[in-house]
Amino acid sequence: MENVSYYARTMPEHFTDADLHALLVAADRIKFHLIALQQTIEKARHKPTKQRDPCEPWRKGPVMKCRWRGLFLHPSIVHLVDSYVILSLRIAVLRLQLSYHKKITIINCYSPTHAADEYELNTFYNQLEEVIRNDKACHKFVVGDFNARIGKANDSE
Repeated sequence: MENVSYYARTMPEHFTDADLHALLVAADRIKFHLIALQQTIEKARHKPTKQRDPCEPWRKGPVMKCRWRGLFLHPSIVHLVDSYVILSLRIAVLRLQLSYHKKITIINCYSPTHAADEYELNTFYNQLEEVIRNDKACHKFVVGDFNARIGKANDSE
């Protein structure tokens, strides 16, 4: 499976259908199964609602999207989606069932910046750690924008 992480901060707030089409055309030029978008800011028209299944490809395209991160899935793997859970504005979990015994979990996240208060940072990293530890899949991929905080903190941090 080919995974690509794409930092989409430069996507305009008024992201149009033409912009989405251009991104999908560009994605067709590379070999991918999944593209993880980071810090994708968009208006409410893109926000999943309770009436709509977030696993449903967004606007007929191979996309699953929520406020801060999104996943573009190649049409060849959409049928493998077991579940897609948006845990918070910053963490989403995609589970793929490759075969009866083989599952892959992709955790897409966007960490608060260093400007966030300690409580917000700790809440995010505690939730991320809990998701990683509690997920039963053998293969886990954690993708996203960690804002340079990865691993255990030193005593001085």
